[in-house]
Amino acid sequence: MRMQYRITLSVVLGMALILGVFAYLSVSAVSQSRDAAQEERLVWAEAVALHVDDVTRRTITQVESMAESIGHEVDEHDPYIGRDIDAFAQSLFAEHVALLSSDGTPVWTNGVMAGGEDDVLRSFARPVLTEGKAAFALCPGEGFAAGDLLCVAAPVLDGGGRLYGALALQFNPHRRELGLMLSPRLGEGAHIELIDGTGKVVVSELPGDTDPVVHASVLGPFIAQRISGVRVHEMPSDSPIKTHVVAYAPLSTLPWGIAVEQDRDVALAAPARLQRNLLFFGVLTLIGVALLAWLDARRVVRPLRMLTASAARMAEGDLTTPIDVRRNDEVGMLGRSFEKMRSRLKTSIEEVEERDAKLEERVHDRTREVERLLAELRAKEDLRSHLLEKLISAQEEERARIARELHDETAQSLAVIVMDVEAAEGAIPPGAPALVEELVKVRSLAQDTIQGIRKLIADLRPAALDDLGLMPALRAYADERLAERGVSVHIEASQLGPRLPRSVESSLFRVVQEAITNIARHAQAKNASIRLQQDGQRLTLLVADDGKGFDLEEVLNSPDSTRAFGLLGMQERVGLCGGSLKIESARGRGTCIRAEIPLPNEDGHG
Repeated sequence: MRMQYRITLSVVLGMALILGVFAYLSVSAVSQSRDAAQEERLVWAEAVALHVDDVTRRTITQVESMAESIGHEVDEHDPYIGRDIDAFAQSLFAEHVALLSSDGTPVWTNGVMAGGEDDVLRSFARPVLTEGKAAFALCPGEGFAAGDLLCVAAPVLDGGGRLYGALALQFNPHRRELGLMLSPRLGEGAHIELIDGTGKVVVSELPGDTDPVVHASVLGPFIAQRISGVRVHEMPSDSPIKTHVVAYAPLSTLPWGIAVEQDRDVALAAPARLQRNLLFFGVLTLIGVALLAWLDARRVVRPLRMLTASAARMAEGDLTTPIDVRRNDEVGMLGRSFEKMRSRLKTSIEEVEERDAKLEERVHDRTREVERLLAELRAKEDLRSHLLEKLISAQEEERARIARELHDETAQSLAVIVMDVEAAEGAIPPGAPALVEELVKVRSLAQDTIQGIRKLIADLRPAALDDLGLMPALRAYADERLAERGVSVHIEASQLGPRLPRSVESSLFRVVQEAITNIARHAQAKNASIRLQQDGQRLTLLVADDGKGFDLEEVLNSPDSTRAFGLLGMQERVGLCGGSLKIESARGRGTCIRAEIPLPNEDGHG
């Protein structure tokens, strides 16, 4: 996910979390507001119930007072008794009034009682006459738009305290003068109803609202237990009010109660409006925050993308394109730092390139000079090698000439001297022993000189090397030089051709000669081995001994340069043949000399 979307998502999630907390608090507030609105309706119902109880008590008290006053001077033939009763009824806004005897017979009435006398006596007056207590009841009536009437009756006692009869009054409950309903301003769609114990409407602000089914189904538990309560009720489909809030409060004076009804949308308008506003503004705020976060993240990400692209160009070597970030925040500071880095890097690279160009020119000049010197050195080395080769060749030729002269002249002359001395020994008379002894000494000296000359000839150029080849010459030389010193020599040759090139034979003989000389003089060895092996066009020579060995670095770096002449000579001779020489030695571990020489092909090239 890109950083722009990550920033936006982070901000939106954070804002959603905050809005979620506020939403939870708002839902709690809405719920509390809804509960408060329902509680307010319940308070209204209880207040109206208290008012109705007060009106009922006051009415019953007044009727009882009137009945008591009539009983003290009761006289059914008094022409003024009806006038007083009628005045009293009008003061209470009663529709009808009657004075009944103890058997329920009307003594006086201001008109026909609604529902008929028999009905009144049977359903209402008779219980009052029987029990002697005032009563307040709902009586069926006729001729009134509101329907039933409220009937109040109080017993009338004579001066002796005996029941004379009853004073009965009928009221139209819908007369506002009666004051049964406060009819407060409860708000749009609210009305108050007085209902009996079956849910039947006794008094209602809505004309024709007398259906007990709705009230009984909704308020049945409250009516049965005579407790206050509030409910939200779904109205039938044919009702203009689909859902309403119903609060109920029972009366203490009558088995009735007060119901306050109001459309839920009106009663709970404030909580609903608060909920809608919270939802609307919450969503609007979330969208606005997301949009602002996206725009601000885009403002941050766009220059970062440009810086990323610039960094990629710089990584590819493009330092000519400037970085232009016109902002004053951290991104702008980063962009200006990038631009400063690009400029300095460009300058540094240009300086480095300039120095590299100068250095390359100097290196080129020095290279040409070194190549010239190297060419000269190679020429000198070639000349040195050629001269050395000529020198060694001349040396070998000179050695061979000297060896021939020693063999042909000096050795022959000494042999003649030996023969002459032997002849002289035979010619000396017996009486001269001293002379014989001197001749013996001369002959012995001449013979020793001949042996020395023969060794010298072998050192200079053994005849076996030219006549028989390398291996016979090496065997003869090793036996002559090492056997007399008690050194056991093992010589082995593998896959050698009939004869090696003369220069190679001479070089290998001189290497072995120097090695044998070092073994005889310095090694103090018991055993030595000489191995010569040919592998294709490569010839390998190994000379090893089990002597005391030496420190190669010490010998090569010794101030006495004569100690290293023999080793250097071996290297020079092998090097002239195009080969390599390796010497391995350590004190107490013997010495091993390994020489590898390439042999020339049939066409003469190595």
